[in-house]
Amino acid sequence: MDISNLWEKLEPKPCNLEAIRLDLKAGLVPNLPYFVIGNEELKKKLSDNISAIDSQFSFSYIVANYGNGKTNILRYLEYFFNEVFKERNVKVAYWRADVDKYDLIIFLLYIIQVQFNESLRNALIQMSSEEIDKAAFSYKDSFVSLKEYVSEIKSHKESSDDLNYLIELGTGRKYTKGAFQKYSIPQLSDYNRREVLVFFLNVLAVSGNYIIFAIDELEKIHEKSKARFSSFLTSYRELIDLKGAIKGHCLLTAATDASGSTLASINPAFERRISSFKLSLEVINGKANISLLASYLKDLIGSGKTSDQTDKIVNTISSKSFSNNNTILEKLCSELFEEHSSDWNDLLESYSLQEKFLEEKDKLSANSAFEGIYTKFFDSLNRYIKVYTVNDNIYIKASERILLKHDEKEIILFMFSDDYVANINRLNNLTLIYPDYQIRVFRPLSTDMSFELKGIKIKEIVTYEPEDLMTLFDLYYDYYAEYGEEIEKIIHAYSKNIL
Repeated sequence: MDISNLWEKLEPKPCNLEAIRLDLKAGLVPNLPYFVIGNEELKKKLSDNISAIDSQFSFSYIVANYGNGKTNILRYLEYFFNEVFKERNVKVAYWRADVDKYDLIIFLLYIIQVQFNESLRNALIQMSSEEIDKAAFSYKDSFVSLKEYVSEIKSHKESSDDLNYLIELGTGRKYTKGAFQKYSIPQLSDYNRREVLVFFLNVLAVSGNYIIFAIDELEKIHEKSKARFSSFLTSYRELIDLKGAIKGHCLLTAATDASGSTLASINPAFERRISSFKLSLEVINGKANISLLASYLKDLIGSGKTSDQTDKIVNTISSKSFSNNNTILEKLCSELFEEHSSDWNDLLESYSLQEKFLEEKDKLSANSAFEGIYTKFFDSLNRYIKVYTVNDNIYIKASERILLKHDEKEIILFMFSDDYVANINRLNNLTLIYPDYQIRVFRPLSTDMSFELKGIKIKEIVTYEPEDLMTLFDLYYDYYAEYGEEIEKIIHAYSKNIL
């Protein structure tokens, strides 16, 4: 398949431009899926895999540190194929890993059921019996377990209701023994669903429907349970072993190794299989790449900086070392927008409070204050608010993780986890309960949050570290008499003058 223009800069939809500008000003990388800077070797390998999507199954395991754009690269592919070049018959199915669906085979079948049911149904209707048999690998070896199931599909494919029912038996939406008795066929086990997945993927490929499965945030499964993650990797390995039987498609998985655990220590057999297909996403570096990024950002945000001014900014930033792309983006946007604010660390140093801050943080850690921080944080916030202001119309609702300012009709939501679904649900609930209130969000660095959320209007997003802000609150309370004014300024700088 010709994908020679893959990785070219894409134009955003006009309706998204304002949200994009707000994201860029806040230094939010995840929702910037219009270009991928640098990482030429990784892009070359992905291009090679995707160009063969109409003939063979391929897979890649992408690893990156927080803030280095693994989500962005998957979202770029989604935008490229699903929005800009729809005629190529390639669809990207972007999903976050589900901690409760830790069998990869079952998860992919679930995605097919939810997202590609109609394409699968239409393909089966149009295929001949011989083509359907070939899609089931002509019932060789372990595929013999599908013979009776596929026979029923061939017999009932003209009936929409029957075909839908049979597809649901295959994907696992219907799985009880009684459900299979409707057609007097043996119940498919979860292990049989390996062959079902191959069959469905081959059916889609024969009909010219190709899927790039883009599964993000695998680390969430590991954070939930090391045993679950090992089980997930085992099912991944089983899919790799079936590679030769699948006639197309592509699987891209992405993970942040936040735990420091190596794949070899969790699942050695999987690590051996995946080692040559593991890709690392590196930090954007070098003057040429930083300059290209600055150019793209200027196009999006409409900066009035001249070429000479931009070159000076690029020279300054490219001469420094940064741990992640988020920081580079923040620095560039700050300079291009000329939005300079006091750095809280600089203020700590100028007021000679660094040592006291570290002592306070160590004390809190020693007292286990950071364990279950999402509850204890609000005790510290409450102490700060009581000392800092006499406004009786400011309320803390720890159960909702918010600070309410009724006079200003404003909600400040503090996020503590990177559970995307839970965070969005929380925002949706706040929008329903307080429809006339503006929402400002404090989000940890690892949390995916953007201004580009349908039905939710966010006034401001601040990236923060909950432990640091909690420490500043307690530092203010403990040293109010001596350094109250100085610590106030530090908290203002840290919170972008929200608190």
